[in-house]
Amino acid sequence: MADPSFYMRYPGFRNKALTLSYDDGITPDLYLADILNRYGLKCTFNVNAGYFGHPMTRVPGRRLYAEELTTLMAGGHEIAAHGYKHKWLSSLPSPQALYEVLCDRRRLESVTGAPVTGLAYAMGDYDERVISLLRKAGFAYARTVVSTRAFRTPTEPLAWHPTCHHADARLMELAESFVNNTKDNDRPLLFYLWGHSYEFVERDNWDVIERFADHMAGREELWYVTNGAFISYMNAYRSLRLSADGGTVYNPSAQDVYFFYHGDNRIAPAGKQIKL
Repeated sequence: MADPSFYMRYPGFRNKALTLSYDDGITPDLYLADILNRYGLKCTFNVNAGYFGHPMTRVPGRRLYAEELTTLMAGGHEIAAHGYKHKWLSSLPSPQALYEVLCDRRRLESVTGAPVTGLAYAMGDYDERVISLLRKAGFAYARTVVSTRAFRTPTEPLAWHPTCHHADARLMELAESFVNNTKDNDRPLLFYLWGHSYEFVERDNWDVIERFADHMAGREELWYVTNGAFISYMNAYRSLRLSADGGTVYNPSAQDVYFFYHGDNRIAPAGKQIKL
């Protein structure tokens, strides 16, 4: 897999993907989901299950009720964890930190009926011990609040740095740079946007996400994907087994994997071995 002529491609042989991540599980998320559904974008909503139905203190509204999560998921969006009570994980003893994330995960799974394997760090707080705890608890990825203004895929999914927050002054400049990028066709690109939907209420600027969604929507070269689906696909690519002479590849995963190899687009079917 270190062969410089072997590159991951996204489904449909795309080399660009877009994912969004919004925190706290609050009523403005429902309006945000409607906007994203209209434009065909996919989002991961990170929820504190310990606050279902609680009133908001910063803006009018409340935390979502458990049954409202199915409304979010109806648009093909993902529900992920954000800590049961939104605590600073690095300050908690390990047993309490595990309780905070596993209690959230268990409650969300009981509501959604789907595995919850992703998380956004509350307040962006984490350290190496927390990463180790999440790995042992079965989490596949966790998002930070460290904006890179870059379009890189994650090297450590449990410390996944997004491209930018939606309030970034360069948001539309970055979006334009991303869609017009043609010089990096030899590697997969990812635009990762994050934020809180209550910020649109506070600043009365829903037009920010409307402009971004309109600019990104309907592009055949983009893969619109949730955080979890992205990591699942990336893990499938990384699990490919290439023979020593580069002549055979085996895909042990349950999903087809698209890749570029020595000038050709190829597909490694799920559970199959192919000649290259």
